[in-house]
Amino acid sequence: RRKVVLSIRGTFSLEEIVLDVAAFSREFCGGEAHSGMADMAERVWEVAGESISKILEENKDYELIVTGHSLGGGAACLLTILLENKNMLPRQQKVRCFTYASPPVFTPLEFAPKSVQATTNFVHQNDVIPYLSVHTVRQLLRQIRAVDDNAQEMTGKERYKVILGIQPPPKDLIASVLEADGKPVEPRAGAPTLSIPAGKVVWLGHDPTTEDDEYCYQLLKQQEMARRGIRLHPDSLLDHFPPRYEHAFDHLETR
Repeated sequence: RRKVVLSIRGTFSLEEIVLDVAAFSREFCGGEAHSGMADMAERVWEVAGESISKILEENKDYELIVTGHSLGGGAACLLTILLENKNMLPRQQKVRCFTYASPPVFTPLEFAPKSVQATTNFVHQNDVIPYLSVHTVRQLLRQIRAVDDNAQEMTGKERYKVILGIQPPPKDLIASVLEADGKPVEPRAGAPTLSIPAGKVVWLGHDPTTEDDEYCYQLLKQQEMARRGIRLHPDSLLDHFPPRYEHAFDHLETR
């Protein structure tokens, strides 16, 4: 199909997700980027750049596709920015990036407009990784702290009933969590509010209008992604892995 595809390996284990996504940021192409994935993007081009450039030189009408899942998706996003920012390919070379479950890795997006518009990121159902960064973890910890502070005033029996769903949480507890959620933590050095540098974010989820195992899609705006933050769900991690994404694409409605 007249394309050269550069695919970057993603996450192999939950341990990798927790350790790597929790890294701080560093300077990258004029902005700030997730330090570990910025390093990965640079190493990938050090290893593969010469071969990719040679193939594209021999096939001048071919398009370069950069892709990856999870941490590989984040690196793919940053490599696309790197190629543009450092002029590593001829100006007329067409580059597109398709990522799956990329976490937030770059800010500000205004510093890489061409790369952002060339990138599409897919998010499956309740996958938590596209919302996971040092900044959003700090926000989640604030909410957990609000729960913990209010739970101190509950008896053990009351906590047990709330956990089992026998009785609803106290109104004061709910109010405290909502208050914590409504007051975003201030970004700090090394932990800015990162975004997924993608012009299109496509959410894949079960179609609520049918009982069949069919999926629909929805286009999300970056502002909406940032506003959602971390929302924990029983499938938050399971929905992250490639087989879940493959299943969603296999059952995606085409009508």
